[in-house]
Amino acid sequence: MSKIKHIITAMLVMAIFAFIIPAKSSTLLQLKRVDVGSGFPEIRIHMTANKSIPDITAGNFIITEDGKRAGGLLLDKLEGRSSGEKYLVIVIDSSRSVRKNFFFAAKKTASEIIENSTKGKISLFRFNDRAYRLSGFSTNKDDLIDKIDKIKRHGNRTVLYDAVYESIRYLGDENKGNKNIILFTDGRDEGSRKEQKDVIRAAVDEGVSINIVGPRKSGMIKMIRDIAGETGGRVMGINQKADLSGLCEPGSPASGHYVLSYKSGLRRDGKTHGIEIVFRNEKNSDRFYSDVFIEKQGGILSMILDKSIIFYSMVVVLLASILLALIFLIFSQKRIQGRILERDRVIPPALDYGLGNEEKTIIAEKPIPESDPEYTYANAWLIEKSGPSTGRKYPIYWDEITIGRGRDNSIVIEDEFVSFKHAKIRNEKNTFRIYDLASDNGTYLNSKKLLRPKTLYDWDEIKIGRTLFIFRGSKRPV
Repeated sequence: MSKIKHIITAMLVMAIFAFIIPAKSSTLLQLKRVDVGSGFPEIRIHMTANKSIPDITAGNFIITEDGKRAGGLLLDKLEGRSSGEKYLVIVIDSSRSVRKNFFFAAKKTASEIIENSTKGKISLFRFNDRAYRLSGFSTNKDDLIDKIDKIKRHGNRTVLYDAVYESIRYLGDENKGNKNIILFTDGRDEGSRKEQKDVIRAAVDEGVSINIVGPRKSGMIKMIRDIAGETGGRVMGINQKADLSGLCEPGSPASGHYVLSYKSGLRRDGKTHGIEIVFRNEKNSDRFYSDVFIEKQGGILSMILDKSIIFYSMVVVLLASILLALIFLIFSQKRIQGRILERDRVIPPALDYGLGNEEKTIIAEKPIPESDPEYTYANAWLIEKSGPSTGRKYPIYWDEITIGRGRDNSIVIEDEFVSFKHAKIRNEKNTFRIYDLASDNGTYLNSKKLLRPKTLYDWDEIKIGRTLFIFRGSKRPV
């Protein structure tokens, strides 16, 4: 009986102390996840706060890995705004890299989001090789849906990160309010000047939540899901109607979303390690535990088997092959042009093929004297007979002009069938000659493919891609 009395007495004392002394842990923070991925040795810890924590810094946290304290902590804070206007930017990938069925489903879903929204202002962006803002912030649903209906697929390159970054900057011009982005993409990015980390940093700084809507099966989406995770957004499939319905109202990102990052001291040993996160300030304290698995760093064989390594290796090999092919084509074209020019300067003698007294002579284009009025012009210009700018006149002021799709050409043609440097026209002693610059689809002079440089006559027709020009020249006074 005496032992039972002692046990009961001890239990009563413990109960009294538990009632008098409050628990230190306040469950103020909630641990969402610990990211240990391709960015290792950087580890990112995601947390949310149940209420606002004033003046929270990285100094309020202590992290230990297997009992050893980690240093160099950085804290990113993304707090939702509870007041002010609600702003939503819908960003749609309109390049040909996305499949048609996803593109049309994205347009339909975006229109439904606008139709079902009851408050807030909405802006539209689309992107392929450039980002385009189709509309400022508006509440006119019919106008916004009409602009979505008119979006077409153009180009093969897609600057995903640049487009999202531009939409974040546009949202950043609004000082107050809830800010969200809904991004329709398959996750592919080609040629962006910005990187994923730039997008995340900008979104965190501006308090913007990014939601990603992609195809049902897309491995590329996995490469950009951190953008949603670290900005308080979500990743959804285009067929997830129930989840997508929650995006109809422009809302704020998750309130009190914190990302604590640091450089880990753990090794790639293929083992599970324990991480302890301790939070303390003057009034509260919290403690979390998480087990993380660190993949083992293998040799060359494991690197080859890694899917991301295979993908990037294929990209590098493809780019190297294209570069070598371009170099070969350029040198081949220069050799061909050199031979043609050499042949033009010399008229070969008659060749006897043993066919009786008949002689066959290869006649090259004769050199043109400066005084010959049939070929020489005081001024010359091109007139666009058919194309995107029909009727436009292009005076030829310089000794040499280039025509192509690149922005550095004298005449720029927005046509996918036109090479970046397609053709050029040179003024050679007031005689104008046209050259094809090893273009993919060729240059046509009077409906014939240009195989070597040719002298231009008044009213000659030049076809480049799907654009037709007419060469005109005013004769020199005799």
